[in-house]
Amino acid sequence: MNERIWQTSALNSSENICPFLGNYQHAIDYEQKALLIACEREDIKAKGDSLANLGRIYLHLRDWEMAIKFCTQSLSIAVETNNKNLLINSFHTLAYAHKGLEQYQKATDFFTEALKIASEIGDKRLQSAILQALGDVFVETNQLEEAIEYNLKSLRVIRQVGDQFGEAAALSRIASIYRQIGSCNKALAYYKESLVILQYIGAKQSQQQLLLNIGGIYYCERQYPQAIGFLQSALLLAQELKNVAEEAKVLFALGATFHRLSSPLEAISYYRRAYSIYKRLGDEKLAQKMLRMVYQLGAEF
Repeated sequence: MNERIWQTSALNSSENICPFLGNYQHAIDYEQKALLIACEREDIKAKGDSLANLGRIYLHLRDWEMAIKFCTQSLSIAVETNNKNLLINSFHTLAYAHKGLEQYQKATDFFTEALKIASEIGDKRLQSAILQALGDVFVETNQLEEAIEYNLKSLRVIRQVGDQFGEAAALSRIASIYRQIGSCNKALAYYKESLVILQYIGAKQSQQQLLLNIGGIYYCERQYPQAIGFLQSALLLAQELKNVAEEAKVLFALGATFHRLSSPLEAISYYRRAYSIYKRLGDEKLAQKMLRMVYQLGAEF
């Protein structure tokens, strides 16, 4: 292999790992070298790839303007060469960069273009991810009905792939939006459907979060016995996973629920346990909050 070609190939591959190791400057240096070599060799494909890679790195760094600068250039090359992978990558980065700048219409336009190409090439996982991203834009702009519509589309596509974890995540996102709207019954239905899948595939960390969410809805709806059932299940999983931060959060929620039920002894017990964990974690603010809750119930430490 020609040494110069090998250098370009090797440099381009380095970007794939550097950002995820947090070594962004190293990744930028490598891609800039790869870009220089590609320009010297007049290798249009390698040039486009390096520009797109640089755009993605700056996206990781939340430098939206630089991400747009590089991916606008890679997009021009993608259009010129009809490189569909480069088109999708460029549209994708441009969409997220404009979203970061709160330029939501531009973000929507770029996501929509990326979706067209993903549909053309039949990449259903990518289609589902882009539909979800469009849903996120609508959530941020408080267009919640549209957000539900796009997340339902994302759900239908991910089901075609047979990705059960992705399906559970999509169901949970839809539930969260219904919760924002105030449609608690629909939120509970989607959360519980997601929970069944997570239990089937054994995704315990996600189960624990979902149980806490469901318990939170029942708490807000003043259905305290139901809240306690789900929160106690969430507590058992947090303890099994040895996630003490989540354990403290659930203990706090249980304390608040028993407090509302006018069961002070149980409430005090849970608040004290949460207090002990928050002290161990060095979270003085939440520890003091637990202390105040105990004092409010007329107890001492």
